[in-house]
Amino acid sequence: MNKDQSDNNKSDININTSESADKIKENDGVHLSAFFLGPHAENFEILNKFIQEVLLDYIYWRRNYFPSDPIVFGQDEIRYNSDWYDDLDTRLRNTLNSLKAHYPFHSPRYMAHMLSEQTLPSIIGYFAGMLYNPNNVTDEAAPVTVDIEIEFGRMMCEMLGYNKETSWAHICSGGTLANLEALWVARESQFMPLVIKEFCEKRNIADKFFITIPNKTQEAISNIDIKTLLQLRPSESLGIIKKLLHFMKTENQCDTTTALELINKFIPKSKYSIKHQGLSSVLKEINLKPVIFIPESAHYCFKKAASVLGYGEKCIRKIPVNSNFRIDAEKLKQMIFDLDDDEYVAAVVCVVGTTEEGAVDPVHEVKFLRDNLEQQKNKSFWLHVDSAWGGYIRTLFIDDKYKNININSDLNKSNLDQLTNSYMKIMDAVEYNFTTKKGKKLSWSNPDVIKAFLAIPDADSITVDPHKLGYVPYPAGVIAFKNKKVTQLVAQEAQYISDVSGKFEAEIPQIDAIGSYILEGSKPGAAAMSCWLSAKTIPLNLHNHGKIIKTTLLNAQRFAYYLNTHAKNTFIKAEKDLGHEYLPDHPFKFVLLYNNIDTNVVCFLVVPMKWDDEAMYIGSKKDKTVSRYNQAPNMHDDPCGLDELNRINQAIYEDFTIKNTPNKQKVPPYLQQFFVSRTTLKPSQYSYESIKSALETIHVRPGSYEHEGLFVLRSTIMNPWYYKMYRGKRDLSIDYLYLFIKELHKSARNVLNNNPK
Repeated sequence: MNKDQSDNNKSDININTSESADKIKENDGVHLSAFFLGPHAENFEILNKFIQEVLLDYIYWRRNYFPSDPIVFGQDEIRYNSDWYDDLDTRLRNTLNSLKAHYPFHSPRYMAHMLSEQTLPSIIGYFAGMLYNPNNVTDEAAPVTVDIEIEFGRMMCEMLGYNKETSWAHICSGGTLANLEALWVARESQFMPLVIKEFCEKRNIADKFFITIPNKTQEAISNIDIKTLLQLRPSESLGIIKKLLHFMKTENQCDTTTALELINKFIPKSKYSIKHQGLSSVLKEINLKPVIFIPESAHYCFKKAASVLGYGEKCIRKIPVNSNFRIDAEKLKQMIFDLDDDEYVAAVVCVVGTTEEGAVDPVHEVKFLRDNLEQQKNKSFWLHVDSAWGGYIRTLFIDDKYKNININSDLNKSNLDQLTNSYMKIMDAVEYNFTTKKGKKLSWSNPDVIKAFLAIPDADSITVDPHKLGYVPYPAGVIAFKNKKVTQLVAQEAQYISDVSGKFEAEIPQIDAIGSYILEGSKPGAAAMSCWLSAKTIPLNLHNHGKIIKTTLLNAQRFAYYLNTHAKNTFIKAEKDLGHEYLPDHPFKFVLLYNNIDTNVVCFLVVPMKWDDEAMYIGSKKDKTVSRYNQAPNMHDDPCGLDELNRINQAIYEDFTIKNTPNKQKVPPYLQQFFVSRTTLKPSQYSYESIKSALETIHVRPGSYEHEGLFVLRSTIMNPWYYKMYRGKRDLSIDYLYLFIKELHKSARNVLNNNPK
């Protein structure tokens, strides 16, 4: 690449590193280039060495296990099977050839879905675990990887801000199952106080047994109505049995062992036991209806969870979002206040990193809303955070100064503001910054987003997907619970896999058989090995895994800047670089779906514009040549119908995805320079009022949105190499994000020229 070519691949943006960041970098461990195989398999020799080592070690492990045992089959049998081996070889080669039509997730040119590189240790760990084929349902089928999964769960809890000694997390197949399990546990927790009240009434101790109601006052359980019991603080619901055991012992009712036996015998008979009587029976008994509040932006898996758990999709209430696709906490408050007398809150869900937009809900505002409800209305609720996408951003908050920032803390508006300001200063000092030539600083420092991440540890349950921003292979989701006592709510008796009794105990037993406490049965120990080895070698903190996260967040800010400034700074330059002699008849601009990029998902549209006639033509109006590229003509809005806008953007999307041949075979991606994904905003998900600001910007009327929906282009900027490539040697450096803008420009120009109004 010569100098001119290199300059054409660069943008008008500078990447500066402050003096403070340089000093930190010197003691900042290995570079993230060590963490991955690399776009061109630059770390091939490293990966090959470790894979060979794993394979040979496994082979000799087999050979050395009772080596005196006879060999089962010899070389003569191997030669006899040669035709079969040849067939296997042919089929494997054909399969490998067909895989060449796979999307190049590893490449910086792939900016579509939530997929990218996988860390070297995660690949090696998965390969090693796969050979031994452990089933992490129990330590009897996975004596090594069950312990590894439990340790990884503690590491995740610490990353999320939980106390790793009193919390509980495990690996599951992904966010869908994790969210289902969170609502399942929330349901079991919510109904336990009703069971205990019934138990106390049967034993005539209900007027003597006091518990803490949401406004933090003490009340005899006999005086607490069913609806209030359903809306206790989750910590009170989870601790109610232990509190009852202490009461029965101190009141000389009986010793702890006897009390446990009485409670465990009673629970299956209780008319309020969801596990034994079923939800429909219990709801009929209490004559109340559950309501689950989720954002309009929430993943569709919550509807599936409501159906599976017996709530039914009808129980879902969607919280309106604002112009940044974050939930409106004030509207949530009003929705809770407006509940009918026969309704109760089953759970409230916040999303940290929405699937479509990467938006971060204000977890802190929902936390403060819950605090106020407890004091003013004597009601609480289970708060679940779905951070399947954004959970690993919490690594940025794990540092010596922030290691215990939220553990056992009581966040309030005052200290949260203070923590946010301190954190923003730390980030400014630690991280390199993007600065435009005009001096505009681009950084990830939105106070509301930072506050949301600081408040995550106040959630009762959290979903995270290591197979997303953890950069490990599928399948690997995590569900984490703030209170380890949840395991006693859901424990099942399965003597062939564990010694778990399925009954409540005075103290939480040591967990060594995961299958008894989760929804899944068989589960791959290889996934646990993969997650654990990656987290052990790339620790989940600011200066290790946080490096990967920081660069993706800032690169998303840079990409959004390119889109925002395209019409003003890039349009003419792109036309000149493409070798055009005149400006197109149909100008256009890129419009962000929302201006604040919370994480690293960027949604945008190509919107047609029109030229200012006086600036468009130099000389006569028939002369379309442009002799002064540096003097960009002005563009004005040129509203078009939503159907046309959708067609334009869908046509552009088709230029950036793998196409099928007439016989439906996938075309290999070698000629495809870049990839983008898309989504369609529909009125069934987002009301017009919720996204009115975005729709009005592009002149979309309510009626047309209700009929058409809005087709949006979507890029996930999670590849770790954009900064590294931009900062490379001058004759080898490349700004993939800027090149992508130029290719989008080229596609939009062609689409609009072929689709005149």
